[in-house]
Amino acid sequence: MRRQGARLAGAGLVVAVDPAPSRAPLARRFGATEVLEPSTTLAKRVRALTESRGMDHAIECVGRGSTIRSAWSCTRRGGHTTVVGLGSITGTLGLVTDRIGLADVGAAFDRMRAGQGARRLIVF
Repeated sequence: MRRQGARLAGAGLVVAVDPAPSRAPLARRFGATEVLEPSTTLAKRVRALTESRGMDHAIECVGRGSTIRSAWSCTRRGGHTTVVGLGSITGTLGLVTDRIGLADVGAAFDRMRAGQGARRLIVF
């Protein structure tokens, strides 16, 4: 059986999304473990397959705003959404402005309340 990138890289769950049900066998032949049709409940269905986490990586190949948003909504927090043929969308959970020790947590809260800096990383 031929397999493609995600399965070769060790992915356990590979979800293909295609509006044509007739292409499901082809998607499975190339490594998809689930084949879903696009819908307004797609993200909810993907989260049901991933214990509410979402996908580690979503790859969008159509290039429409609606499909890009759909791929992004299926991606877990901290995951990756790649838009083929365009620049990729990469998020961040925040920029670290300070690295502090446990003894500095109180002062870090004071700086946070004063609106100073962005994120503190506690190093211990």
